Amino acid sequence: MCALIPEAASVLIVGGGPCGLTLAIELGRRGIDAALVDQKPSAAVNPQANATQARTMEHFRRLGFAAEVRALGLPQDYPTDIAYFTRYGRVELARYRLPSSQQATAIARNLTGSWSTAELPHRVSQKFVEQVLRRHAAAQRTVSINYGWKLNDFDEGADGVTAYIQSMETDEQRTLKARYLIGVDGARGTHRRF
Repeated sequence: MCALIPEAASVLIVGGGPCGLTLAIELGRRGIDAALVDQKPSAAVNPQANATQARTMEHFRRLGFAAEVRALGLPQDYPTDIAYFTRYGRVELARYRLPSSQQATAIARNLTGSWSTAELPHRVSQKFVEQVLRRHAAAQRTVSINYGWKLNDFDEGADGVTAYIQSMETDEQRTLKARYLIGVDGARGTHRRF
């Protein structure tokens, strides 16, 4: 992993959530140099999304860490049902029965049940998934992970973009040239105002 923000990269990723980190892993594994910036000081620490869908788990499997993600979250034998109540713990209105993590692994391995996928969904908080993704992204030698930096502006030209980024802690400003800029910092992300 690069220790400092580079002056140039093939790809500048704005957003250090699951999408940005997965992209950083994909690029790094292909030897493409990338710099990721996110204005948060670290990967998520508060609960956010609470489930990872089957297609995402299939990507994690292809990348080699689905089992690592599946080991997080609820205990292996705990059902992941979704239930609706009139009030917490009162009258149950409806319940969608979903397998435990342990059952999901067996169903996928044996191709039994109504799921026809290599990986079933998994109930786990995004804050745990992001820690796994960050660790794998940081292990890529061509990837620079930089939390605590935000994109202020950028200029687009025939050869790519010149991005103006700023440290959230010190207000230090840097310029980074990239062939591509990819904004994956969410619906309220800074890139959307450009």
